Amino acid sequence: MEKIYSKLQLQDKELKSASMYFGRELFPYLEIKGRIVLFLRL
Repeated sequence: MEKIYSKLQLQDKELKSASMYFGRELFPYLEIKGRIVLFLRL
C-alpha cells in the first residue's frame, strides 16, 4: 500500500512540474495571457 501511495505522490509532483513548465514556456509563445494556478490537496 505504501509503495502505491509513494508512486502516486511522485506522479502528482511530475504532473504539477510539467504544467508549471509548459505554462511558463508556452503561454507567452501562444500569446495566452494568464498563469497556471495549482491547488494543493490537503
